[in-house]
Amino acid sequence: MSVIDQEGSYFNQAKESIKDILGQFEEGDEFGLILISHQPEEIEMTSNLTKFKEEVNTTAISFASKKLNNAIIKAAQVIGNAKNFNKEIYIFTDFQKGRLANENEITDLKEQLGEQVRLYSFNYGDKEVPTLELTT
Repeated sequence: MSVIDQEGSYFNQAKESIKDILGQFEEGDEFGLILISHQPEEIEMTSNLTKFKEEVNTTAISFASKKLNNAIIKAAQVIGNAKNFNKEIYIFTDFQKGRLANENEITDLKEQLGEQVRLYSFNYGDKEVPTLELTT
């Protein structure tokens, strides 16, 4: 998400998209932020929209990363405990190949998500970016 195009870094573009989406919500709705780079055991949900906007504003890009699939699993676990009826997961990613799960790592989330959870994804990786990999 550190790639920069004419609109800025993918990471900052994602943060702006989050802020735009938050304009549709109100105090009392529940929010949680799960980063692919950092997934603590406990995700603290908040119903304080102002606090959540500040969390998004202060979130910084990290060079550490994990698998996107793990973040979705964590989101499914967290949203299962949400009190509100409407449950939505928003994924903001550039879909880097190294961050996607291998076939044997994919988890069926049908039972965890159920029919009441809506999943939205925003793809910021619309161009080919050369990468360098070092192996020993």
